[in-house]
Formats: sequence, C-alpha cells, structure tokens
Amino acid sequence: MVHDPSSFRSILVPLDGSPFAEQAVPLASQIAQRSGSKLRLAFVHKLPAAPVDSAAAKLFTSIEAVTRKAERAYLRGIQAKLREGGIRLSSAVTLTGDPGSALAQYAREMAIDLVVMATHGRGIVCLPVAAWRLVISTAMVCRRSCSPRTFTAITST
Repeated sequence: MVHDPSSFRSILVPLDGSPFAEQAVPLASQIAQRSGSKLRLAFVHKLPAAPVDSAAAKLFTSIEAVTRKAERAYLRGIQAKLREGGIRLSSAVTLTGDPGSALAQYAREMAIDLVVMATHGRGIVCLPVAAWRLVISTAMVCRRSCSPRTFTAITST
C-alpha cells in the first residue's frame, strides 16, 4: 500500500550513533519537508548492568554521566547538520530501556505515523506506525523465542 506523503504528521527516525543508522535521515527529512511533518529523532540509551560494590558504583555513575552527555552531543550534532540543510526538527530525545519497547512507547506518546530507519540487510525502511509496531512486536517475540530464520510477518491489506 502506498501512502500519500501529506498524510504523515509526525515522523520518527531512530538512531543508534552509527553512520549506518544515519542513512535514514536524508529520506526522512525529504518526506518531512514535502509533507510539512514534524521530524523527531530518538536515541535509545542502553543501561549497563548495575554495579555490585561501592567502588564499581562510583565508576558506573561516572561512565553513565559521560555516556549520556555523549549521546546528547551526538543528537545535537545531527540537529545542527539538519538545520544547516534548512530542516527544522520537532524534537531529538534520548530514551532509556529496551530499544523496541522504548521506541514503540515513544511512537504512541508522540502520535508518530511514520518511522524511517536503516535496518541491517534491508536498507532504509519507511513504515507506517501500524506496520512498524507489528514488526517490532514480532521481532521482540522472535528474539526471545525463535531463530531469525523462522520469522514471518503477515499483515492484512
């Protein structure tokens, strides 16, 4: 099913800090410009395992602070590149938790109707949120219960 770009009001681009993930930004920017959509960037912070002793806790706290600061700087850098290209972002946020769950929750809260992301083995994917939620949910189930070779998604038209 082909969607009219003007039907998208809010576009999410999940990023992980890699140049590969950033390949989705130009396409999302073009769609946002053409449709007048809000463009939102999201980075999911991965929490490391909690420390077990007080010495490790101090180090953990320091590493966490530096990591979060670097993640915010990364998003500010992407924002700056987009501004230089005349693109205005609606938001750039750092989320916490399991990437699939955190992104799905953010998409619901922000009324995202299009997700544009780079995926390993699939290139750049544009999915309306309803389809994206199915893919994320199915992927989370498969990650926990089956091998990737048995992954099958069935959608209604």
